[in-house]
Amino acid sequence: MTDKINNYNHPQRYTGEDGKDLIDRFEEGLIPEEQARGFLKGNVLKYVVRYEDKGGMDDLIKANEYLRRLIEFEDGGDDR
Repeated sequence: MTDKINNYNHPQRYTGEDGKDLIDRFEEGLIPEEQARGFLKGNVLKYVVRYEDKGGMDDLIKANEYLRRLIEFEDGGDDR
């Protein structure tokens, strides 16, 4: 299970030719910092709230990925 959590399968359809996804672009300034922060926090909440009724473990893994990205965003680094 740890491998599944640590190796979140990010669908390639969300990645541009340059290897960046929309969240990368948000973090680079496409939208203001507060909006990027709100997007990440909102997705953490969304996946945690719905996991029992909809996506189960997959939703918890997605919530974990958004939380990881939020932590990186707040830390100002990119540890991926």
